[in-house]
Amino acid sequence: MIHTNSKINVSVNDTTKGRITGRRERLAGTTGTIRAIPNHRYSFKHWEDALGNIISTDDKLVITNWSAGDYHAVFGNIVLTYQDFVNQDAVET
Repeated sequence: MIHTNSKINVSVNDTTKGRITGRRERLAGTTGTIRAIPNHRYSFKHWEDALGNIISTDDKLVITNWSAGDYHAVFGNIVLTYQDFVNQDAVET
């Protein structure tokens, strides 16, 4: 039996907002996980496929039946509200 590896392509919308961890190449047909990790003051939004369809909102993307494909991690800004500042001020005093 011949075992072949399959490689996926991953990208992020803005490398200043986050990064991706996990092996990009695995044995074809196996299950693997890649993870999107936001940088400080940013948040992970979702994963997209090559067509721009949202395929997951979980930062850990589990790919079953590993095969060549394209995945894109989307990060965004954390939006702070007035209440966030009030709560922080209460903690600091």
